[in-house]
Amino acid sequence: MKKTISFLTVAIVSATLIFYIIFFSEPLKPKLPSFVPADDWFELQRSYPFDEIPQDARLASIDYVNSVMKPQSLRHAEGSLIWELSGPTNIEGRITAIDIHPTNPNIVYIGAANGGVWKSTDFCATWTSLFDNQNTASIGALTIDPVNPDIIYLGTGEANSLRSYYPGTGIFKSTDAGNTWFSIGLTESYSIGQIAVNPINTQELYVAAVGALRKTTPQRGVYKSSDGGSSWILSLFIADSVGAIDVLLDPVDPTRVYAAMWDRMRREDYNKYGGVNSALYISINSGENWSVITNGFPSNQATLGRISMSVCRSHPNILYALIGLSSGYSGGLYKSTNRGASWFQVNSNVAYSSSYSWFNRICKVHPVDSNYVYCGGLDFEYSYDGGYNFPYWTGDHVDQHAIAFAPSNPGYIVIGNDGGVESSTDGGNSWTSSMSLPITQFYAGEINPHNPSQILGGTQDNGTVMTRTGAQNDWADIYYGDGFYCLIDYQNPLRFYAAYQYGGLGYSVDGGYNFYSGTNGLDRTYTNWMTPYVMDKHNPLKLYCGTYKVHRTVNGMASWTPISPDLAKGHSVYQGNITTVDVAKSDTNVIYAGTDDGNVWVTTNGGSNWQLINGNLPNRWVTRVTIHPDSANVCYLTLSGYKIDEPGSHIYRTANFGAVWKSIRGNLPDAPVNDVIIDPMDFNRLYIATDVGVMYTNDLGQHWFILGNNLPTNVACHDLTLHEASRKLVVWTHGRSAYTLTLPTIGIPENNIPQAFKLYPNYPNPFNPSTVIRYQLAVNSMVTLKIYNALGQEVRTLVNERQSAGFKQVMWDGKDQRGHSVSSGIYIYRIQAGSMLQAKKMTLIR
Repeated sequence: MKKTISFLTVAIVSATLIFYIIFFSEPLKPKLPSFVPADDWFELQRSYPFDEIPQDARLASIDYVNSVMKPQSLRHAEGSLIWELSGPTNIEGRITAIDIHPTNPNIVYIGAANGGVWKSTDFCATWTSLFDNQNTASIGALTIDPVNPDIIYLGTGEANSLRSYYPGTGIFKSTDAGNTWFSIGLTESYSIGQIAVNPINTQELYVAAVGALRKTTPQRGVYKSSDGGSSWILSLFIADSVGAIDVLLDPVDPTRVYAAMWDRMRREDYNKYGGVNSALYISINSGENWSVITNGFPSNQATLGRISMSVCRSHPNILYALIGLSSGYSGGLYKSTNRGASWFQVNSNVAYSSSYSWFNRICKVHPVDSNYVYCGGLDFEYSYDGGYNFPYWTGDHVDQHAIAFAPSNPGYIVIGNDGGVESSTDGGNSWTSSMSLPITQFYAGEINPHNPSQILGGTQDNGTVMTRTGAQNDWADIYYGDGFYCLIDYQNPLRFYAAYQYGGLGYSVDGGYNFYSGTNGLDRTYTNWMTPYVMDKHNPLKLYCGTYKVHRTVNGMASWTPISPDLAKGHSVYQGNITTVDVAKSDTNVIYAGTDDGNVWVTTNGGSNWQLINGNLPNRWVTRVTIHPDSANVCYLTLSGYKIDEPGSHIYRTANFGAVWKSIRGNLPDAPVNDVIIDPMDFNRLYIATDVGVMYTNDLGQHWFILGNNLPTNVACHDLTLHEASRKLVVWTHGRSAYTLTLPTIGIPENNIPQAFKLYPNYPNPFNPSTVIRYQLAVNSMVTLKIYNALGQEVRTLVNERQSAGFKQVMWDGKDQRGHSVSSGIYIYRIQAGSMLQAKKMTLIR
């Protein structure tokens, strides 16, 4: 299903937003660009306690997984496990690059922030992924050869001055329309702003290399190739902290080259988004020499930040430059009518960006009509009078990053923003949102315990989203902000929990349609970008949340009470917060918590006393603590980071409440581990989500294997969720949406004939709303399997037939013979196979 954007729709949405802001005490917040620490969070988690992510170690871990680790042994009866896309496809992620085929306007290529490269042959209706299994999924620029469109140049590494992604690994080239790719250099450029191809001599290329954001590096500036990327020369270099963010050629005289240089550097405690080295440059001899453009343009001013340029193809004397200021605010639109010789500010207010012009800055002039120009900040605004007025705006989502006109038909326009791709076939009069790109950046997710077809997750840029039917393309936003952990009450299917950044917790009592604030009493003086909270395993109205203290609620988030002191080592910029918390199922007085500065704590008396249990653990960001279902003394702990100065283990186990931690890394790669799940049917089997895929072990970490096939290998896996009754496992990726597989039943051989009749314990138990009953037959038998209530009254017949020898299982959905849901209580399941008879108890908790 596609969605057409109209000005009436925009007006209605705007009016609704104003209504909520005025009349609700916990207002529905308008969607703004991502807060700065969102991106610091990604980098800090993986670099702590060092200054940066070690690129060499990261690439080595990817190579290790691709060359050494293989999927193995965990199989269905019908074959290997296959990950299947669950979506969303209709709620897309951040687009960073767009180009359209020079002669066929229906062929469109896009680059995603952390989702790779995609191609459409039906003008954005459907998409095919083209860049799987590479060593990066972060895209900065994409350009099609204007003469031979089978040749495509790709610049990896997003250039938007944020770090919720891994850096790029240089320039790639395809000579078969994107089917295959090979590296052509600039491997240490980190991020690429633009690639320009000489339309007269297509072997001549120019690349705007932005360089590393977090450190000074030499490989930045404007690079030139005269042989289609086989070799490169540095054409324009200013300093090791000044990158090129844009480059373009005069379409009639491509010896004239324009370049935008950007003075930027960003750390946790230091953000520089412009300065005296930011400037517009021109070369009139194919990059041999360069000169600064002034004469009306604010080059080399301390207030100048990011620049986006555009030149009119049919009127190359007309150029536009949209600027941001070093403060982050918009600096307006500049225009030249004489090929850059002189400039004037034509509009000072266009492309409002709040204070994020380093993030959302794009300018594009129509290839035929030089008066028709688009400028993007939070929204896309466009002008028909040469940039003097911008009365029109479009975009179904904020934060604009890319735009392209089809060279063969400029009425075909594609724009890209934080919400995905939007397209027009009538010159921008009407717009259609793409509904089929699975590039959502998830942080965490949940499976509805009452209906495993319903899954929901928290995302970057798009809030908390959910599918109510299980389809890939019907997801909807249920909670605003950037989304994170979410939960559903395992007794009450109408009670939902969700969160936005910095502990913005909310709860719903109507199935996620409306939310109330859940922060009363929650001390958020210091709290993580992704604030953790978990539900008690016996009382779903009791939850635990970690800010810099652990808090407890006994009334479903209506109010919170601290139950710990400050658990962090200290409080620096963006750090000193709890990142993970878990409460034991076997003993609810036992709670573990971990912090972003390497602390791990446990209480065995419900929070009255806490013990620091760092022990022999390396000093790394703690990503998850997961307690053994039956033994509170046993806990698994995962860490982020890479091996630099200490052993490279990222997963540990304790059997004595953290007195001693044992590494169970086995043959794992040196890469961050983000989550760990204990298989409830076999406690020796663990599943982990890592930055290089999903893996499992059958022997408590002595040997690890890749879990399943068909999962993209160039995207970080942030979270895992298991629905126990159905064995449905979901992985939440940060750039390629969510994937699902069904785990096989464990503990029963699949191909052997059992030696004796046996009835197994049901699982899960207690359960809600369904449970699985397993049994084995040594010989062919007439089998009846019935459910009785505590009074001995028959409730349901599950099996009444002759069955062959072997291992069997059947699911009871908690309903009686008429299809009505039964009440909470103790039930008996009783099986008779020939003369053999067995029965067991189970508990249903509504």
